[in-house]
Amino acid sequence: TSSAYGGGARGLSDAFVAGFLWLDKLGLAAALHGSGGVELVARETLYESCYALISTDLVPNPDYWLSVLYKRLVGGRVLSLRLRGTQPTTRLYAHCLRNLTGDYTPGSVVVFGMNLSKEPAQVTLSGHLATSPLLKYLLQPPDGNL
Repeated sequence: TSSAYGGGARGLSDAFVAGFLWLDKLGLAAALHGSGGVELVARETLYESCYALISTDLVPNPDYWLSVLYKRLVGGRVLSLRLRGTQPTTRLYAHCLRNLTGDYTPGSVVVFGMNLSKEPAQVTLSGHLATSPLLKYLLQPPDGNL
């Protein structure tokens, strides 16, 4: 799966903006898997098309980095999120952290999402997450160019 049919669209499928669709597909597929839906999401092309993860110059496209973070951090267990007062342009997903070695505490949670609006979105965590240490990866387009 990718952002467009037939090799993608140059300047869109290989750009930051394509990551919104890719990240949303990963989050929705995981949520559906818990209800007997999608079990596997496979990216069709690694190299040599506009929607490939790596450009023909061997430079990783933005979707590559989303895939790396997702694979390294997101575990298989999907958690339920209760969203209050969020706009429909804010999408959030939560999972248990992938079993990793290192500085991560067992029981850690990964929350990821996207803001599809030009306006800033505020996310406030409550309960145990509000007082837990936070490691944040904030992905933004270079020079604001989607």
